[in-house]
Amino acid sequence: MTIGMKWGSLSADGGPHSRLRTLLRDCARSWVVRYAALLLVVSVLVYLPVLRDVGARVFATNDDSSLFIWWLAHAAAVVRGWFTGGTDSSLLFSTMMNHPDGVNGAWNTSVLGLALPMVPVTLLAGPVVSYNLLIVASPVASALAAACAARRWASVPAACLAGLVYGFSSYIVAQSGGHLNLSFAILPPIVAGAVYDLVATDSRLRGIVLRLGVAVGFQMYLSTEVLASTALMTLLGLLVLASVRWGQVPAIARRLLLGSVGSVLIALVVGLPLLVMLIAGGSRPAAAIRPHGIWDNDFFDLVLPVPTTALNPFPGWDYGRSGYIDDAERGLYLGVPLLVLALIAVVLRRRANVPAVVVPIALTGAIAWLLSLGSVLYFAGNPVEGLVLPWRMFELVPVIANVLPMRLALFVTLAAAILAAVSFDILRAHRRWSGYLAGAIALIFVFPAPVPARAVSIPQFFTNGSVSEVIGAGDVVKTVPRARALAEPHADEAMVWQAVAGMRYADTGGYFIGSALGYSVIYQALDDPYDAAVDAANQSGSFYAPDSAQGRAAAESLRSQGIDFVLIADNPWLPVGAAETAAWTGSVLDSPARLVDGVWVVPVG
Repeated sequence: MTIGMKWGSLSADGGPHSRLRTLLRDCARSWVVRYAALLLVVSVLVYLPVLRDVGARVFATNDDSSLFIWWLAHAAAVVRGWFTGGTDSSLLFSTMMNHPDGVNGAWNTSVLGLALPMVPVTLLAGPVVSYNLLIVASPVASALAAACAARRWASVPAACLAGLVYGFSSYIVAQSGGHLNLSFAILPPIVAGAVYDLVATDSRLRGIVLRLGVAVGFQMYLSTEVLASTALMTLLGLLVLASVRWGQVPAIARRLLLGSVGSVLIALVVGLPLLVMLIAGGSRPAAAIRPHGIWDNDFFDLVLPVPTTALNPFPGWDYGRSGYIDDAERGLYLGVPLLVLALIAVVLRRRANVPAVVVPIALTGAIAWLLSLGSVLYFAGNPVEGLVLPWRMFELVPVIANVLPMRLALFVTLAAAILAAVSFDILRAHRRWSGYLAGAIALIFVFPAPVPARAVSIPQFFTNGSVSEVIGAGDVVKTVPRARALAEPHADEAMVWQAVAGMRYADTGGYFIGSALGYSVIYQALDDPYDAAVDAANQSGSFYAPDSAQGRAAAESLRSQGIDFVLIADNPWLPVGAAETAAWTGSVLDSPARLVDGVWVVPVG
């Protein structure tokens, strides 16, 4: 009775029960919560082909998804090892790949900012499920961030339009086809909103600094490339703002400086472990990690629909590229209706009561588009000889040199989304239906179709417990076919095998960014004589004689690396077949191969 009276009196007087009910009611009424629920429903519909078999299918025309699945499993294995003991104790450096040299997680797609919160899901449901759930969450989080930023300049319905345009843009959806670190693009809108709060409002400086600092620090554990490109575009945007509104510079300079310094200090504290590994960690690359003049958008990419677009007015037509570009990188498409809608905000800014930042936003978006064309202009798929674009000077800047220019499409999309929101309100003020009609048309032209899904080939050996019966914890393994630095399906599935096996063994192979003795930059584990012999057989259709010089060299290379087992499974990248490869491997090692649940196991001895 006493307890009941106590709780009853607390509730009646506004105690914990009452406050909880009030909080839940306010959340339910919040446009952000309702909008997030809508976004989740839309994202589920877009990624439904993957979710139908969430533990065995992915959306990826490349096989970069295998990298993220591996790092999600690695983070879970490290956390589990803190309590149960494990061979890998560092979240940012691992010898479980490219053994024994290891891989620097600060230079690779370790996505710790997402991997750590997903550890319970990864341990319970597996890394493939974790990866797919994060892919589904990417456009939701990105759209929410964009809508909250756009709310500073537009109404709630207009901000929701901006969120949908940004979150389900060709860039976000295309990058979600293998590049989780790039599709989870919440930082650019957060920075845009924070910079506006610094220069145009009297919001408390402490809150802005804390929000911005934490966001930048979190981004370090997500994608340092997006962080670098966001810093570049923020600087260019501020220069544009200063040139357009030069008279206001003295008034905002001190607040902007204090906010920037404070945010950087917080970000440095949050990101210190990663920065140390980035600068001083082992196996880091010693040169620019990408060739220049290739990863450039085409002049017409703004208006040419991409494979993920649902509505394509030009089905079957594509000007192609003189060089191969992965579909995951084709993300500049906005469509003519969205470009027209964005332009309305600029053209009608003097007639309508629109925010003063419309022109700086439009100019910054235009600069981002120009830079996204890279240093070589591609016109209808062909490079224009003799013409050098402005991005060439950024190729000489440390850190920025590692940014792929075509990925600056992210900032073009954000600028277009915000301008579209402003135009939506302009049109709605003139005639209510016109804003909604224009927004719907723009959104229809850019909105994605349900994504295609493909199966990940995972032999039962790695999932039904056989691996733990055959392979000892911490054993060193060579998987065949090995992971390759190729943007092709199934090229790196050996990394998924290791991931779903709970990182039980170390693998001498791997697809990553690093360096090695005599190589400034490498993208996969260096080939040894055994790899060379298998590659030669794949090309010729037959293996060297086991007692040949090549056969003896292959056996010696396996033994000298301290490899305990060779695991061989059928895969499109092993055309000679797993059975024949296993028989030859067993012959050169004088160690019989045996088939266990779809995998040939050859002890090295």
